[in-house]
Amino acid sequence: MSKSIDVSVIMSTYNTKEEFLKMSIFSILNQTLKNLELIIVNDGGNNLEVIKSFNDKRIVILNHEKTKGLPISLNEAIDKCKGKYIARMDSDDISKLNRLEIQKKYLDIHSNIDICAMFYKKFYEENDFIINSLYNYNDIASQLFFRNVLAHPTIMFRRSFLIENNLRYSLEYEYSQDFEFWTRCIKKGNISLIPKLGLYYRIHRDQIRSSKKDKQKFLYESVLLRNLKELEIEESNIRFINILNENNSSKINFIQLSNFIDLIIKKNNIKKIYNSKSLKKVLYNAFFKLIIKNKEFNSLLNIKIAFKFFYIANFLNAFFYSMLKIKIKISNVFDNTIVNISIF
Repeated sequence: MSKSIDVSVIMSTYNTKEEFLKMSIFSILNQTLKNLELIIVNDGGNNLEVIKSFNDKRIVILNHEKTKGLPISLNEAIDKCKGKYIARMDSDDISKLNRLEIQKKYLDIHSNIDICAMFYKKFYEENDFIINSLYNYNDIASQLFFRNVLAHPTIMFRRSFLIENNLRYSLEYEYSQDFEFWTRCIKKGNISLIPKLGLYYRIHRDQIRSSKKDKQKFLYESVLLRNLKELEIEESNIRFINILNENNSSKINFIQLSNFIDLIIKKNNIKKIYNSKSLKKVLYNAFFKLIIKNKEFNSLLNIKIAFKFFYIANFLNAFFYSMLKIKIKISNVFDNTIVNISIF
């Protein structure tokens, strides 16, 4: 009898630059956790020969003669998985070599968690920066009401969770399919964030200037509109969601914004979709972040609203982690990574 597989890693590629794809595949095949399979979908692009150049029996290739898109490719890969857990990986990113081992151990220990993510580092070719904050699973679910806080290629699922709840990526979402997927997953189970670095997330210059950005924004906002609808809040209020996400160039009316937050909390107390304490915490923290960023704190200090939203414990927690700078130097992508942590 063949040994059962611990982790199935799913990846889809379409005309990925050869050196980036090789780095990505190498970072999976050289994980400290060896009992894995890597399912790669060549989605109609020119990467097939690069994939075949790896002489490793753990690689499973699914080849599309014509491009079908990421949601279809990922769903096909999921259906082929044999592992107890399923991990996502993008074709141009780099996983830390102990990423899968850390996530597997975490899910083995925490039976109440169905999906886990990790910290990640974004980097350009010339420079880099950091993103992430610490949240428990209730905080993550509440954050997903108004923003995506998870990096898709850092995710690991329980395969049984997807099967039992018939969860797959929606074919209607060519972009933002991960955000849409998480908002359905939190209705069925728990998502957690492991406070350790697991992935290097590559940012391309043309990725930011993409002509498809408008469609991506439309699909992203359609998820937000669905979230509002579930709480029976009018769609026109999406402008306040954009403000909370700091996607707003005009002057902010903090009184109106506070009324909107009150409305969310009130509706959720009735619908009970999100944990009430966590929802209040993440909304208050976002509110205070905007006050500080817009230098409005002094003008609001003598107004009742400032005290109302002074969620001190959690605000200080968010502030602390905003001061935490993780400086990462990749000395060799084929070796362990040097990580220096300093607090400013």
